[in-house]
Amino acid sequence: MAYSICGWFNGIPSYINDNNGEANYIHTRYGSVYTGVKWQCVEFVRRYLILRHGITFVPVKNVYELKNISHFYSLFSGSPVPVQFYTSGIPMVNDILILSWKNTGHVGIVCNIDRKKGLIYTVDQNSEPGQWDTETYSRVYSIHSKKIMGWLRYE
Repeated sequence: MAYSICGWFNGIPSYINDNNGEANYIHTRYGSVYTGVKWQCVEFVRRYLILRHGITFVPVKNVYELKNISHFYSLFSGSPVPVQFYTSGIPMVNDILILSWKNTGHVGIVCNIDRKKGLIYTVDQNSEPGQWDTETYSRVYSIHSKKIMGWLRYE
């Protein structure tokens, strides 16, 4: 089956969700690793963390459950990697932005902050075709957007 790529972030492709519910696994030096349901937003975040940082997190039913995660796991050692959920202040680049969105929420990775304009730029997956109008981001939110529930920061 062919999949459409929305965009790229640090060498990781973002796909359009075809809603087939199929589990996705990637092959790494640590073995075959579950990334999530193709091509949901959580799958993109987990795949990015695995391929760029060698960490992952437990399966979640939806984005809202991410708020309750206290740690990720190192694929190399199995050791916990502390995670903090923030609801105030301003997120940083690489934080995982958690958004109120319909029944399941939405999640993206912060790729840029423009403090002067008060904007947060994110990359995500399962965007509408053409939403990645540049090579560098997929969505932009006001720092004060009511959609932002908080963000996860990992060490």
